[in-house]
Amino acid sequence: MSVQNETQAAAAANGLTSQEAEARLKQFGPNDPAPSKHHSAVLDFLRLFLNPLVLILLIAALVSRAMRVSIFWGIRPAAISA
Repeated sequence: MSVQNETQAAAAANGLTSQEAEARLKQFGPNDPAPSKHHSAVLDFLRLFLNPLVLILLIAALVSRAMRVSIFWGIRPAAISA
């Protein structure tokens, strides 16, 4: 077993010494997550529409509405039903 593995095994069993903790703090910095970026609720809501599937469904809904065709009810424009 190497010296580093022995040190890690001892640290896992007994915890870090103050000197070891201080050295790691200087080497790696504090154990804090990255600061979260705060966005407004409106931006978060609009960001949902960047999904390609959502964009395809919105375009399909707009085309369907523009043609005045309701797929669910089977209503067709007068020009098509003749």
